[in-house]
Amino acid sequence: MDEQRLLELEATVAGIQDRLQRVESRLDLQKESPAVFRAAPTIESSQAPKQSLPNGAMVARLLQLVGRTCLVLGGAFLIRALSDGRVLSLGVGIALALALATASLGFSYRAAKLGRGLSAAFHGITAALIAYPLALETTTRLGAISPPTAAAVVAGITALLLFVAWQHRLTALAWVGAASCLATTLALMQATDATGELILVLLLLTAATSWLVESRSWNGLRWPAALVLDVVVLRTVVSAAHQDGAARDRLLSGFLFSMVIVVLTLIGLAYRTLVRGRPVTAFHGVQTSAAISIGVVGVIYASSAYHSGTAVAGGVALALSAATLFIALSVVPKRSLARTDYLFYVVMSAGLVFTGGMLATAGAPRGLLWAILGVCAAALGRRMQRISLSAYGALFIWAGAISSGLVGTVSDGFIGGAQRWSAPSADGLAVLGLALAAYLVTATTSSQSIKRVWVARLPASAILLLCAIAIAALLVHAERAALGSWGTDHAFVATGRTVALVAIAILLALAHRRVQLAELAWVAYLLVGIESIKLIGEDLPNGRALTLLVAFATYGIALIAIQKLVRPVREAPR
Repeated sequence: MDEQRLLELEATVAGIQDRLQRVESRLDLQKESPAVFRAAPTIESSQAPKQSLPNGAMVARLLQLVGRTCLVLGGAFLIRALSDGRVLSLGVGIALALALATASLGFSYRAAKLGRGLSAAFHGITAALIAYPLALETTTRLGAISPPTAAAVVAGITALLLFVAWQHRLTALAWVGAASCLATTLALMQATDATGELILVLLLLTAATSWLVESRSWNGLRWPAALVLDVVVLRTVVSAAHQDGAARDRLLSGFLFSMVIVVLTLIGLAYRTLVRGRPVTAFHGVQTSAAISIGVVGVIYASSAYHSGTAVAGGVALALSAATLFIALSVVPKRSLARTDYLFYVVMSAGLVFTGGMLATAGAPRGLLWAILGVCAAALGRRMQRISLSAYGALFIWAGAISSGLVGTVSDGFIGGAQRWSAPSADGLAVLGLALAAYLVTATTSSQSIKRVWVARLPASAILLLCAIAIAALLVHAERAALGSWGTDHAFVATGRTVALVAIAILLALAHRRVQLAELAWVAYLLVGIESIKLIGEDLPNGRALTLLVAFATYGIALIAIQKLVRPVREAPR
């Protein structure tokens, strides 16, 4: 008898289970829901009948989910009403509301596991609608929980939302968690003074979204978190630096967070390139630039506030520059990455070199450092036949000329008034010598492709132009010293400048006729063009008959001589 009843009970349960499966298959909107709500396929969902649902069933399902959400939110408001009426203590009410939000996240995980992506998304949104306003209101209006506790609540709920989204590939749920966390954190930061704890929440959110991008390829998710974090940390550092001594703790906190951003950004970049072998993206370019800039601002303000030097930070930047250059020259070619990766790491290396040089040195040594790095970059570019390295060598040489005062000497020689005259400094002369060495290294390459392509000659042209105008300026200073009292007469000064420019242009044309390097002719013609403008703008308004005679005669001789010297040499007929 018992066995017969047991068999009847099993048959009844089987019938009920069969009916439930038919109802669920009719109401399941997994196939019709948007891709962002779609969970990963499971065994149960793959075995469900594949049929198209009518619009009426879709609307019914949506109304059912909205109604369920309203019921849960009603329960949350019931807890609040009981807390406001003193039936429940405020602490118990907050705990019950958080438990309700956590339960909703549990239901979201279960629904996603069963393949019901839309239902899982609604459960997650319900949890967000309960937890985030609860953390904000109980902190700012009721004062029931402290700002650090609110930050912990926001971080915990966000972590659960992102975990469910990652586990079941629910993109919309990840966006809900990230956006809600950002909005709540910024509101708490505006209303409270828990800056450090809330920045930590933003930092964890940025790290989590970056990891989600690497594992799920949700590329847009990391942009808002990273940009908000950068702006908040930069604002914290700058605002604390412009306040009195009481804000030193906030400045130190902002400085430490800026360093953490730099470290995490570089670690993420190295992981993507060295471990995964994947190319860098626009996000990496923007975030790396922002992180390094924020780090530099933090170092400058912190060193000023605490009266410490920046040499250590400059040394670290120079070491990182060497590491990124190694990645560009060695790792990128071996991993067969795109050319954009090589350019990215070379540009990053150059930026770190400038940053490190600015932080580690000051005054004249800085100019010598740039010039030495320029020679090294030119030598490396020649050895590896990399035009980009030669270009950075030219950039370093110009930076050294500016820092050492060599460009100021050129300015005094050609732009300064007749009464303005300063002798060239020893550092400027040293940089000029290094610039000449860099030009010889860059120009005398054995690669025929670099010699023939005009773009490849631009770095050598930039260095040669600096050397030419610097030597011409030295000639002007020598002429003014030789003229004695006439060295302050504007007419004689203008003529002396003309003679110096013409002499250097003719020497460059002679050199071009001998070694056939394109930039020699280019710079010679450029100097002649500059001289033509100078004749009209300076010599004619300020000259006298004798000085104008010399100026026009030398200019005419230069035009004839350079045209003949630069013209290709034709072999005589046999």
